[in-house]
Parts: sequence; C-alpha cells; structure tokens
Amino acid sequence: MRSRPDFINELLQHNCKSLEYWDLSSSFDPNSNEELQHIREQNISGNINYQTSEKDNNHRVTMVDLANALHQDIAEGIEREYLVLLENTSLLMMPLGSVDAFCTQRDLERKQLDGSVIIINEGMFYGLLLLFKAVIMESLDKELLNHRSSGRLDFRNSITFFLHQDFSLIKKLYYKVGAPQVESEINGYQSAAATMILQFIALHEFGHIALGHFKQMDKNSEFINMFSSSSSLSIGQHHTLELAADNFALQALMRKSRSEQSMWANFYSIYLFFQWLDCIEQELGSPLSSLHPPPLKRANELRNLMGKLVGNAETYQKYFKNIDQMVSDWLRA
Repeated sequence: MRSRPDFINELLQHNCKSLEYWDLSSSFDPNSNEELQHIREQNISGNINYQTSEKDNNHRVTMVDLANALHQDIAEGIEREYLVLLENTSLLMMPLGSVDAFCTQRDLERKQLDGSVIIINEGMFYGLLLLFKAVIMESLDKELLNHRSSGRLDFRNSITFFLHQDFSLIKKLYYKVGAPQVESEINGYQSAAATMILQFIALHEFGHIALGHFKQMDKNSEFINMFSSSSSLSIGQHHTLELAADNFALQALMRKSRSEQSMWANFYSIYLFFQWLDCIEQELGSPLSSLHPPPLKRANELRNLMGKLVGNAETYQKYFKNIDQMVSDWLRA
C-alpha cells in the first residue's frame, strides 16, 4: 500500500506526455525542492497541511488555503457516517490542463493508496471567477445600477481560460471601477459564487468515494473521470454513477443552507455552471468526457431533485428562464 503524500509527490514530478493524464501547465516548477518539501510535510490523516515560507508566491498560498477550506466544507455538508472516509481523503488544487477534477484510490501504476485523493484543476477557479463576474455585471441593480455592463466578454474569456489556460486573463478576473467599496462588494459575491461551485465539484468527487463507486469500476479504471477506454462498464452505467455523485453533492450543499430561498439561490449558480459547461462543449464541438452525461441533462436532473428536496419549484421557474436567455444572448452576440 502506498502513502498519499508519496503519490502526490509523484504527481508533482510527473511529466506525462499522454493525453490520458494531464499537462502540468502552471507557473510553478514541479521539480522545485521547495514545492516537493511542502508535499512531504502534509498531514496524511486529513487534508494537506502545507508549511509555507516567505518564498511562496501568492498564487500557491491561495490554492493551498482554498483546498483546505474545501476539505472543511465537505465535512460540514456530509453525514456523520462519511467523516472517517473524509479523514482518509486528501484534497488538492493542482494544474490539470483540460481535466477539471478527478478522484482516485490508486497511483499511476495502479497500486492501492492508503486512502483517497481528490484533485481539482486550479484553472477551474479562475474560469469560474470570470463566469460569475459576467453574471454579476449584467445583474447589478438598485444603488449599483450605474455600474451595470455587458458580461459577454467576461463570459467568452471564461470559456477561453477553461479551454486554453490563458493566464494572461487573470488580470481581468475582478471588477475595477475605481470605487473600492463597490469593487469589494461585487468581488465578494463573485468569489463566493465561484467557491460554492468548487464545493459542489469537491462534493461530487467525494460522492464517488462515499457511494462506493470504485468498487463498481473495472480494476483498470481507478481514475474516475479520466480513463474512457479501460473500463468494463457501459457508458450508460458510467452516466448513472455520475448522476448519483451529482445528487450526493447537491444534497450535501443543501444541508448547509438555512432557507428555501437560499437553497434555490445556490442552485441557480449550479445550473449556470452546467450551462457554461454546455457552452464549452459547443465551442469544442465534442463532449468534454463521454463518461459524463451531457451538462444540460445533469442540470435538469438536479433541477428535478431540487423540486423534491426543497419544493415550491414553480415560484422560481422565471429565474431559470432568465439564465437561459442570458447565456443565449451571450452566445449570439
């Protein structure tokens, strides 16, 4: 059995040429002794506990803090029976090229790990920030109405960032008008929405672990979400597992909401997220993954689940139409 820290160390050093894995496309050097030392110093009984130094750049510190916060967010949403599993699960934000997230219980040589590892593409966070910047800019009203503007360019930039990891777009992440109070309020909403989607993604990946999906996969398909050619399961069976993980994630998120209105408000962001993935697939001209159901199918399945979990769905239908119309306008413009 192999330790998770050792496996994560390998991931940082791994310079894989195969499209079955990913490209390490970040600004940090995977061969840096300092980066590898951080991995060696992690706490394997829970999530990563990086020891930072003055030489760490702000980006890396942000990703470490975000990963640790997401690990805690999972703990707050799941039922108690899953907490032991979570203690033996590490969560990281890493550069993954075109892969958005994955979870595994085996290493690259298919050796069993001493727990589970969830890795989310750090580029996803930046793409989501651009996406929600676009939404917020077109939704400003009341005292912020004078600051409203079209979100189309930021929407297009969010797709470009997801597909090409164009880090030159990072300077366009946040809203800047020279009014600090306005900027702070808008950027706060933006970051909260992006983080909530990362929570959904993390809970989705943990859902695969908690629901025992690894036991249903072929031995050569330990990397859920990554290998499309080595599993003995049919595409339909894979889709069933993905929808079950979506349901797990949604129910965990809803446990953290305190009112019907806040539950539906959070779900609007999830619905928009899947609309965004659909637009990315349109741009590509092909699915992001054949093992996943189409994004709009996932969105509608969750929308139906929301009606059962929360109720009063009819009251909120107009907001979904608004999202559909907004995205349609951006695509046509």
